[in-house]
Amino acid sequence: MARAGARLRIRARGCEVNKKYRSKDWGEFDAGRQYGIAADVLGGYDPMGTGNFNENEWSVFLYGIRFDNTLKYTKSVGPVTVELQYSLGEQAGKSGAGVTSGAALSYANGPFSVGAVLQQSQDASSARMKLAGAGGSWVAGAAKLYLQYVEARRDPGFAKAASNSGGALANTSMIGNSGNTLSRTDRVWTAGALWQAADAVEVTVGYMNDAIKNVASSGRTGRIATLYALADYHLSRRTDVYIGLDRTTLGGAEIDDLNGVMPFAGASLGAGAAHSASSRNGAAIGLRHKF
Repeated sequence: MARAGARLRIRARGCEVNKKYRSKDWGEFDAGRQYGIAADVLGGYDPMGTGNFNENEWSVFLYGIRFDNTLKYTKSVGPVTVELQYSLGEQAGKSGAGVTSGAALSYANGPFSVGAVLQQSQDASSARMKLAGAGGSWVAGAAKLYLQYVEARRDPGFAKAASNSGGALANTSMIGNSGNTLSRTDRVWTAGALWQAADAVEVTVGYMNDAIKNVASSGRTGRIATLYALADYHLSRRTDVYIGLDRTTLGGAEIDDLNGVMPFAGASLGAGAAHSASSRNGAAIGLRHKF
């Protein structure tokens, strides 16, 4: 049996159309603006999936979140799932500019799941971002444990076009390596746990650490680290209230990094900006409803 569907959403620069075709025999095909394959796979091995604030979601900016003009294919055979992604660049006269491609393989059986992903993006000048990542999760009683590792390498001068500009990689939420004559490498590992403390209560703790090589042309190293905790009380299946705490620190050349994930995300950390800091504590309380 096959099923097809479409979804339309209005954006600042026009219409956003997502189409889906699902077949029991052939798998699932998705087209339009889609989550990238790295975000799909690695989000399953992150204690929070994707965080709500810059300080607990910054790792996703290394590989991008959603991509325009994307074709995705997913096929599961027993406990094994294969995913493929190809995102068109739509840059006239430059067939490879703005293109993102990726492949992922995952295995899930009972309380145990592991997965790995490869992803590559190319900018308007043929500079590339290459990513390799792997992760796993394990359910142990009322707790679920998470672990993942990501390595992202950016060629010298790798750059994303401004959002909504129509340029290469414009709407991907991906950091660049502008002005750097060296290849930058981010090596990130994340570990954490989710504890089902009661039927309606969840507690999540996690730690993210990024060891950065060649932060800038000087060849210096840097570091980003975040420790966070989150408590959720579910009022219903779709609505919850939450309280979160976090501490983020920057080290080495990352404090002055103009290409860093913190200034990219709009956080007042690093980049040598006025009143910037090398560490910050955060607290949040909110009400969330899932549609």
